[in-house]
Amino acid sequence: MDGEKEWQRRHFHGPAGTSAPAKKLEESQAQLLQAEKIASLGRLAAGVAHEINNPLAGILIYAEIMKRDLEENAGARENLEVIISQTVRCQQIVTRLLEFPPILGRERSST
Repeated sequence: MDGEKEWQRRHFHGPAGTSAPAKKLEESQAQLLQAEKIASLGRLAAGVAHEINNPLAGILIYAEIMKRDLEENAGARENLEVIISQTVRCQQIVTRLLEFPPILGRERSST
């Protein structure tokens, strides 16, 4: 029996007497929890990006229409150019947000 106990101690217990399989299970659970957190963050970012992109598209369309209609009013055209450039900048920020976590890229391409 002593040989069997020694074998179990060497194979199933770590240096502090903890069970090696239990420690591996705990590490795997921690990794799974971290992956779930990252996936949740990715879903949140995708939802925020979608909610921001919709109004930005509308702003951009209406600003372009107004710019076309105001060809003679240079001051108003300059203001619209600022609106357009800042709207495009926001869209680029949202695009980079979606590209940040690798998990988002996979979710985005599957939809």
